[in-house]
Amino acid sequence: YWAQKSHLDLERNRKEQTRTIDRANRKIEREIKNLGRQEAKQLKEIKTLAGKGQHGPAKIVAKSVATTRKHTANLYNMSANLKSVSMQLSASGTQM
Repeated sequence: YWAQKSHLDLERNRKEQTRTIDRANRKIEREIKNLGRQEAKQLKEIKTLAGKGQHGPAKIVAKSVATTRKHTANLYNMSANLKSVSMQLSASGTQM
């Protein structure tokens, strides 16, 4: 009886952790999409500024685009790490 209860507790804990990881991963994916939209707006702004001959402000926005891309790359790495942990959890669940 106790061994079965312990097994159920472990299974419930694993499912809860998997849900938490998946929730965090969805949040990261939303943030990546938002950064992509922001980058598109910034690129459009750079084109309009460059068309008007305002190269100083265009350079400032271009630096912002570079920062946005770095953040996006970091978010992709975090997402990959979370997916890896999630797969490890699911694999450990099948071994129980």
